[in-house]
Amino acid sequence: MPTPTYTITELPPIIPIDPPLNPPYGSRANDINLGDKAAGFASDSNSPGQAAVWEGSSPHVLPAPRNVQSEAYALNDTGQAVGIIYGPLEHAFYYSGSGQIQDLSQVLGKPKSWASDINNAGVIVGTVGNGIDFSSFRPFIYDTKPSGSPLLLEPLPGTNGAFGCAINSAGDVAGVSAQDDFQYRVFLFDGKMRDLGVDGISVVTDTLVDMNDSGVITGSAPGSAFRIDSSADNPVPEYLPALPDQDQCGAYAINNSGIVVGQYWTVHFSYPYDRAFVSFPPSSKYAGSYDLNRPDVVTNLGDWALWSATGINEEGQIVGWGTHQNDPVFEWRAFRLTPLPSPDDLALDRLEGLLAVFVMMFGGFARGGGGLGITASGLVIPIPPHEPLASIWKRLLPEWERLSGPERDMLIGSVVRKLTMLTHDPANRKLLEQACRAVITRAIEKLKA
Repeated sequence: MPTPTYTITELPPIIPIDPPLNPPYGSRANDINLGDKAAGFASDSNSPGQAAVWEGSSPHVLPAPRNVQSEAYALNDTGQAVGIIYGPLEHAFYYSGSGQIQDLSQVLGKPKSWASDINNAGVIVGTVGNGIDFSSFRPFIYDTKPSGSPLLLEPLPGTNGAFGCAINSAGDVAGVSAQDDFQYRVFLFDGKMRDLGVDGISVVTDTLVDMNDSGVITGSAPGSAFRIDSSADNPVPEYLPALPDQDQCGAYAINNSGIVVGQYWTVHFSYPYDRAFVSFPPSSKYAGSYDLNRPDVVTNLGDWALWSATGINEEGQIVGWGTHQNDPVFEWRAFRLTPLPSPDDLALDRLEGLLAVFVMMFGGFARGGGGLGITASGLVIPIPPHEPLASIWKRLLPEWERLSGPERDMLIGSVVRKLTMLTHDPANRKLLEQACRAVITRAIEKLKA
């Protein structure tokens, strides 16, 4: 079986240090979007760590109160971020992508809150409470549009506290619910609360579970991590393959391909004691779990020790945090891993490009090979033909016929996802997705005939 491979890039603190200096400089990344931006925190000798967004490898500190610790936990594809401002009690914050961050404590009306996730429509999910009683904690959903107001969710029957953890493009929310901080159960809110029946969820981070756009949820149970398809009639957790020397395991993020990243703890006391991992679903050619500290997985690992992987985007880029083994001050360092394409991946990329052009052009097939595009504002524009449609199909068909049914479905899904990124409006995106799938189906049937 082939092994996935990555290259590593450091996401530096506010003041990069080379060689290391005595004052504490640190960074940690928690999420990454499709625009190659990462979110987390960065610090220097004058601050305890502030919420930051990296564009490429340059940190941009979000305008939170100076000398008050803050951290960004999630970032959507438009550059909006959410997280926590720390103090006597945590406060959720929202960052629109420019200007000041917004402390959400007054909007939410509770003394303690944290924001865990935000989708591309700008809808935030998180948790509020009084900071004292476990039974006071409630998930919240808050639409950042001017007319938006927070919605609080009640815990599952038989439990008295709950946490909101993740929200997908459909607006569905995943979280956990428990009785007095014991025996956590995963829930899905899609207009009503659904008990997914997974007991014993480990509370490892503020982001207890994550969910992708297909409703597949990942989380942590004693000793293992799992995926669970919330759309199934009787959802059953699929436990991730154990890693060598694995004792406990925490899953922190999942993308639309079902790839999970997280952190596992080893049975033996060997450095690093916690290890970042990536786990591919059974349908993937890389099926299985991989320690990201393997030099055959991260090709330029060097002296890195990767402790935790906390975010993954649709391109398979991973972020997290680790340390340099040669760093005498032992400060956390944020990293980004970028997957290296295999020859098979490159072939699929070429096929995907052909299919995308084919989809865009087929709308004008009867008029000679032109097509239609949709701008971010929803405006439909004509696309002139660059190559006869029959010529594209002649190059596309042989490779298409070599693919299995699941591989064709995966390829179509990838093309549709990327084409629907042309618009951030949920209604336009849904229409564009339906149109793309209809075009592919109709075009393939017509031209094969």
